Amino acid sequence: MRFRRILAVGSIIAVLSLSGCMKNTRHDSITIIGSDTMVNLIMAWAESYMKINPAIYLAITGGGSGTGIASLINKTCDIAACSRQLKPKELSSAQQNQVNPLEHIVALDGIAVVVHPQTPLIN
Repeated sequence: MRFRRILAVGSIIAVLSLSGCMKNTRHDSITIIGSDTMVNLIMAWAESYMKINPAIYLAITGGGSGTGIASLINKTCDIAACSRQLKPKELSSAQQNQVNPLEHIVALDGIAVVVHPQTPLIN
């Protein structure tokens, strides 16, 4: 089994409470854009978060890690969901735009290959 790190620039439940993100949001909403790999997980977290905080709306959009990172750099989202680390060029662009991303590992993605015992495998 191979594990791939899933990274998010910010985490929904823990980081929102700790980072003061709510002070910077517009109209009591938080926009999260990014990884299609993470969309279902983030939507489940968002539902739980909005039950606890009904005055806050979380808008979640996929589109890929690169889209989320670009949106964060351009300040069109509050959190970028990423299934990879930021590239040096992305980090440089963020810093030039006065965005200082924080990466938090929030999940691990496991991949298993399962085959029938009678399937011939090449050694």
